[in-house]
Amino acid sequence: DYNGRNIHVYNIHLSLDFDIAIKQINDIYNIIKNIINTPIIIGGDFNHIDSNNYTWYELEFLNKNNIYKNPPLNLYTDIRRVMEIDKAPENFNKIRYTVWSSRAVDFIFPNMGIFSYVYSGFYYTTASDHLPYFMDLSL
Repeated sequence: DYNGRNIHVYNIHLSLDFDIAIKQINDIYNIIKNIINTPIIIGGDFNHIDSNNYTWYELEFLNKNNIYKNPPLNLYTDIRRVMEIDKAPENFNKIRYTVWSSRAVDFIFPNMGIFSYVYSGFYYTTASDHLPYFMDLSL
């Protein structure tokens, strides 16, 4: 509750198994699309990146070893669309990496139709393989 408004906060950790992660993403989408007019923040370890973030060599390796036959081009498109991420400032969620393997797999998606973006950043630490990511928003 913030000034009499309920805020829905979802902290997620998607499965490493791609088929399960797709189901989890669809489940999340089906929940938030029904409450989109309320303040919502989705954040956490999504564990997967869009295929445009893989190098050609990595895509070949994944295909050759039957890990991913066709990694998704826009894995989080529906969530980004319903959360109106395109309304965010240009630098919003334009992160280079959130894990030490130089990949961005951790995201924060606030409902940009309701929240205003103020600031975001990282704490650099060796305490985890992920870098703590934070975001300052206003209602």
